Amino acid sequence: LADPASYATHPEFTSRAVPAQTARSAQLSADDDDDESSPLAEYLADRLIEKAGNVGIVKISGSLVSDEGFQNLWFDEVAYSSISRALKVLAEDSAVQSILTVWDTPGGDASGINDLGMFIKDVNKVKPVHAWTGTMALSAGYWGAACCKSVRSSDMGETGSIGAVAKFRSYARLLQEEGIDT
Repeated sequence: LADPASYATHPEFTSRAVPAQTARSAQLSADDDDDESSPLAEYLADRLIEKAGNVGIVKISGSLVSDEGFQNLWFDEVAYSSISRALKVLAEDSAVQSILTVWDTPGGDASGINDLGMFIKDVNKVKPVHAWTGTMALSAGYWGAACCKSVRSSDMGETGSIGAVAKFRSYARLLQEEGIDT
C-alpha cells in the first residue's frame, strides 16, 4: 500500500469483522469510524502498545479472556478485543512499518482465539506481524502467536501446547446413591 492512511480501509484488513463475542464491547468493525468504544476499552488496548522506532509492539501478558472490562486489570487478564484494538491502532499508524507481538501467557479462553487468529492474519496482510516470547506462549497464546508471520522464542521460552477443552458429566454416583440401577 502506497498510502499508509489507507490501511484502515484496505480490503484485506477490513474483510473480517472483529470476533463476534467481543464486538459488542470493543466496537472494532473496521468500517466504523464513529466508534462507540468506551474510554476503558481504549485504555485496555492502549496499555498493550509500545513503539520502538518504526516497530509497533503489542505486549500480551496474562490470561487470555473473551470478556473485556476493569476486572482484566485486577486479574492479570488480556481480552481478545483489546489485542484486536491494539493491532488495529498500529496497523493504521503510518509511522509503524511492522508489528511485534510479545507473548507472556499460559493461554486462556478457547472462545475467541480463532477469531483473533484470523484478525491477526488479516493485519499481517497489511503490515508484517511477528511473534516473540521470552517466557511462554502456550495454549491459546501459541495459537495467536502461530497466526503471525513468524514466531521466535528465547532459549528458555516455552511455546506450543494447543489443546482441546472437553467437559464430561457423570451421574453414575448420584444415580447409585439414589438407588437407581443403570
